Amino acid sequence: MHKSTYYPTFGSWLKDTWLDFLTLLSLGAIGLAAFLAPPLFNHRFPIWNHDGEIVYPQYDYPYRDPIIPTWLSVVLSISIPVAVILLTQWEVRSLHDLSNAILGLSYALLTGAAFQSVLKWFVGGLRPHFYAVCQPRHIVGDAQSPARLAWFDHTICTNPDTRAVEEARQSFPSGHTQAAFVAAVYLALYWNGKFKVWSEQRARHWKLVMLCVPLLAAMLVGASMIVDGSHHWYDVLAGGLMGTLLAVAAYRMMYASVFDSRINHVPLGK
Repeated sequence: MHKSTYYPTFGSWLKDTWLDFLTLLSLGAIGLAAFLAPPLFNHRFPIWNHDGEIVYPQYDYPYRDPIIPTWLSVVLSISIPVAVILLTQWEVRSLHDLSNAILGLSYALLTGAAFQSVLKWFVGGLRPHFYAVCQPRHIVGDAQSPARLAWFDHTICTNPDTRAVEEARQSFPSGHTQAAFVAAVYLALYWNGKFKVWSEQRARHWKLVMLCVPLLAAMLVGASMIVDGSHHWYDVLAGGLMGTLLAVAAYRMMYASVFDSRINHVPLGK
């Protein structure tokens, strides 16, 4: 375990970070606005063919309560890595390291939340349980396409809960998975920097297991999104890639290296 001996004053810390906090607040406002806004584009979709059969069964999954609700995803993605970072400080004992670690995590989580909210608003897409939430009127209509399909939009939905219908039209990407991978990858990189799992010397197996446990947890979160019908596999894949890239980028912003074991534990100053 490597220790840092740099201790910034509160005034110098605030002077260095006030602009970052302003950026975080701005991203939070953008993400909230995108989250509350209805989908930008009016997705059109066929439901039945001319014989009244379901055309796209990938949208016809039954609705199930999410295995991991949004509030729990938020709590876990924040509380677990913060708790681990605080426990690690028992050995590191560096306010500078603590500040960089938590700020980097905050940068990645809030940037990811804002970006995925904007993508959901702009791209959206129908969730696997869309038909169950939409409760469309059974209208076959006059098929105008060569495949003799009638195309509809969300106005065919009979569900009076318009917010639920809007959420069912915002499948891409998976925000739960993105947040889980931000937390897991960032925590894995932080642990690697402190315990030197990837270094010039052979590490103990328990360190590898410790490094992989948060990654397994993130994969289970993504898998649960597919199992309960909240997302398609490609939504989960995109969320995982986004979270991984943001975690790596945020860690490198705050520490001297990502993989160089000689310096990847060193928190950066201004």
